[in-house]
Amino acid sequence: MSSFAPHFTAGAIVGAVGAGVSLGMVNDSNALTVSLPLICGVMGALTPDMDIKSKSSMIMYLIFLSISCYFFFTERVDLAFLTLVYSILPQFFGHRGFIHSFVFGVISAIGLYFALTVLLNVIALPAMIASITYFVGFLSHKALDV
Repeated sequence: MSSFAPHFTAGAIVGAVGAGVSLGMVNDSNALTVSLPLICGVMGALTPDMDIKSKSSMIMYLIFLSISCYFFFTERVDLAFLTLVYSILPQFFGHRGFIHSFVFGVISAIGLYFALTVLLNVIALPAMIASITYFVGFLSHKALDV
């Protein structure tokens, strides 16, 4: 069972690889297409520990609060609400329960792709790379917890 630093490092490595893939595959790469996989890799690696009080969960809640505030102030109250619901969801499950499951990782990655493409109008390929990076980051957490 790993602590915060290995999970964060694994997520950052996965995110950096995802950013590199995005640079190579996306024709008109910009700051979003490069930073999105990096952020998603770290978030994927830290998400499973949102169901306990830990350094990972505190960081994730700050990230989700920041994202929700951004959506609120840009008049996307629907996305602000969805972000808050997603961040609160882990509190309804026990540690190493549903939030640690492969199914939750898949659902989250698909939800991320939907949110990026449909709700935020991100082009499909960068959104796919970010979603896959999130999922691989999520799997890195599970691998380190063995």
